[in-house]
Amino acid sequence: MINLKKISIIIALSIASLLLLSIFVLYNFPYDSVIKRIDLYLTDHYAVNLNVQKVKYRYPFKLFFKDVRLVSEDGSFTVHIDSILFRLKLIRFSKSKNAEIAGSGIYVKSNYLDLSKAQVTVVSGFKLVPLLKEGDKNAVDFIGLKMQGAEINRLTLAGFEFLSFKIPETDILLRKKNGNFTFERGSIRSDLFTSVISGEMNYKTIDGRIIIELSNQFFRQYINLKGILDSISAGGKLDISIKGSLKKPQVRLSGTPTG
Repeated sequence: MINLKKISIIIALSIASLLLLSIFVLYNFPYDSVIKRIDLYLTDHYAVNLNVQKVKYRYPFKLFFKDVRLVSEDGSFTVHIDSILFRLKLIRFSKSKNAEIAGSGIYVKSNYLDLSKAQVTVVSGFKLVPLLKEGDKNAVDFIGLKMQGAEINRLTLAGFEFLSFKIPETDILLRKKNGNFTFERGSIRSDLFTSVISGEMNYKTIDGRIIIELSNQFFRQYINLKGILDSISAGGKLDISIKGSLKKPQVRLSGTPTG
């Protein structure tokens, strides 16, 4: 009985020690060095610079980032995020783990888009060991994105420029199939249109299709475009293809939609 009690105490102390060690390591982890390494990787592979003003650890597997900026070296786009909460869900029996990133106060400025005030949640499923051990890109099983409250100051799409509208909801789910991510869900709802996204992409290229259905508010706001849109759309629907490099995709009208 005494031996059993001693064993129980040793096990309890061991678990507590491991837990405290994990918290100590996470709390004192050199996050600045990791961010610098990520910045170097993004610079070398994508010509993009990363800067994070502040990083805080939150129990048990959460990180809080303040004032995050992504800037392309050629000036083609800038992303500014007021705050990001990164959470790992590792205590699971399956090999696949989950990570969640919730960002608020998101601002994007590029050649095609000026966006502000967005709130975005990204969820990803991945296999931890292959990802850490080999950096295997195939270790990521799916990526889901939900965006709310976005305000669009300017959007340039297929040669048209649209100003000052809102996107209340975006819901996208990409799942890995045959080495590429396929759009399992892809919907955007805005004041001016609703759209459905299909196709596939990987870390460098995209081959996608967007069917856009224009709203009555769109035609009231851009009545001068009605004649042009009637000639290139069917019943207020536009069929747009996006192909090529993620850095410089080719966006064009694909012809009149059939379905």
